[in-house]
Amino acid sequence: MSFTYDASASVLREVNPDLKPATDEHVETEMATLAARFVNSTNRHVFLTGKAGTGKTTFLHKLAASTHKRYVILAPTGIAALNAKGVTIHSQFLLPFGSFIPERQLPADITGQFHDQDTLTRRHPLNAIRRNVLREVDLLIIDEVSMLRADLLDAIDFRMRAVRQNRYQSFGGAQVLLIGDLYQLPPVVKDDELRVLKRWYASPHFFESKVIREHGYAHIELDKIFRQQDSNFIHILNNLRNNSVTQEDVAELNKHYKPEISVKDSEGVITLTTHNYKADELNQRALAQLPGKSHIFESEVEGDFPESMYPVLSRIELKVGAQVMFVKNDMEKAYFNGKLAKVESMDKDGIMVRMDTGDSGSGPGMPYKLKRERWENKRYVVNASTKQQDEEVLGTFEQYPIKLAWAITVHKSQGLTFTKAIVDVGSAFAPGQVYVALSRLRSLDGLILRTRIDPSVVSSDRDVVAFTNRGFEQEPLPLQLKASQREYLKLLLAGTFDFSDMLRKVDYTQKDHPETAQFEDEQKTALMLFRKSCAAKRTR
Repeated sequence: MSFTYDASASVLREVNPDLKPATDEHVETEMATLAARFVNSTNRHVFLTGKAGTGKTTFLHKLAASTHKRYVILAPTGIAALNAKGVTIHSQFLLPFGSFIPERQLPADITGQFHDQDTLTRRHPLNAIRRNVLREVDLLIIDEVSMLRADLLDAIDFRMRAVRQNRYQSFGGAQVLLIGDLYQLPPVVKDDELRVLKRWYASPHFFESKVIREHGYAHIELDKIFRQQDSNFIHILNNLRNNSVTQEDVAELNKHYKPEISVKDSEGVITLTTHNYKADELNQRALAQLPGKSHIFESEVEGDFPESMYPVLSRIELKVGAQVMFVKNDMEKAYFNGKLAKVESMDKDGIMVRMDTGDSGSGPGMPYKLKRERWENKRYVVNASTKQQDEEVLGTFEQYPIKLAWAITVHKSQGLTFTKAIVDVGSAFAPGQVYVALSRLRSLDGLILRTRIDPSVVSSDRDVVAFTNRGFEQEPLPLQLKASQREYLKLLLAGTFDFSDMLRKVDYTQKDHPETAQFEDEQKTALMLFRKSCAAKRTR
């Protein structure tokens, strides 16, 4: 699939689309077009959201392939960064683990893993590679923002202002695109951290950050659902999101409860459960029950690739008959993230699987010989000779792109689509878990409940619901776009005759490479006088 950028309309247009893998998410929508125009023709921060299956990830990849702006893609976790084809926030900004307090110095009564502006600057400085990237970037794209904490976003804002020596504009003048569904995975905050952070933040969600509350954003929601077509199912999912689920909704869902699940119903079907230990137990039990010998397949790791970022197990144990799931999209469209298959044979030359068709009445799927995939741990750098932004590979991880898939957690099912699934959410413990699990399915016809839905565990986070409702009260997006485009044009014109950036680069070069950057004081003074002259002309 390829895309081209239409500069006249500031939108992404599809060229010669390939066959869809699992969804119709390649279809462009009006809201996606509007979001692209905000990013490409304004400097306004954007929060891009949408229900499960509305194409947020597809939009990210289209934009990254087509925008004229220099960008970095960031995510709160290593796995999310790999899926988004970016880097983690902590690695790009060299942020220490712990909580950030948006003050110059910590109050005297706060101890532990808390960091203020001074300690961030003195104890955790950025190196030259990261400074150069952040000085040149136009756009920060942050994916999976449901997991992004308010204090972390304020830490990013502080870093950007400091490194770009622009303390009066949010993020030092760079634009921020925040992508994610807040009804999915929430931020992780320990109780002792939460007690302290409550002094500055009403909740740990990113929208309570100081920078967002002060500088605002355009709230854009992708509104066309591609995963589900069943209007009744969509209605129930909407009620789950909005904390308005009815007794009728719960009764409709519980019609799919089966106290005993037959072998026929479970054959080729994945179970979504709430806890890792439950998924591991189901997978190991099913693997042990298979006859035959186990085969072990080891990964190959080169360079710097932390274990926390491993997309699959380093050591995969399989038997003939094992049910597996692909965890990556194939460039040749042979499989996609979430596709199920069954191991048919294994030898020294590799693994042969048979693809699941998703339809028990359509017969066996196609055979396929697995190939090892390569994941990269990378960082952004600025090329010293071309001055263009590049990606530097720090390390690689190679392994078969599969995992045992009789069961996975709801957490790890995000972004996946299933025609049929067994859902076990009787022990749901986090807001939105029931919604995430059910929204993986295309329709109610494919739902099998291992435990009944309990109305007491289906609630969504009230802070998220209130925040979403505020989005409906914002100024109409076309009016915001028009005003933001005017402001952006003014910034571009002002920047054309602003030599402060050139002066800063002189300072940076002298600091980072003193042996090759000998500038005469009178030359620098002349440049400053010329800048002041241009500024005076602009104000007349």
